Amino acid sequence: VKTIITSVYREDKHSPHYYFRAVDIRSREMKPSKCIELANIMNIIFKYGKGPYNTVLYHNVGSGRHFHLQVKP
Repeated sequence: VKTIITSVYREDKHSPHYYFRAVDIRSREMKPSKCIELANIMNIIFKYGKGPYNTVLYHNVGSGRHFHLQVKP
């Protein structure tokens, strides 16, 4: 599967992309069930820290389903 980064920086101070703490990665070459499985495994291995946040999200915020990877400040 090719890894294609679709977003790094955004002009939104409420987004971790603004602070270069997040990237979005295209997932359309993978089955949704595999994407969910991968995100769950990654969140077990790579903890974001305390609180309700995850390191890896598989979601759609209006531009199609994709992986969102973020690191804490």
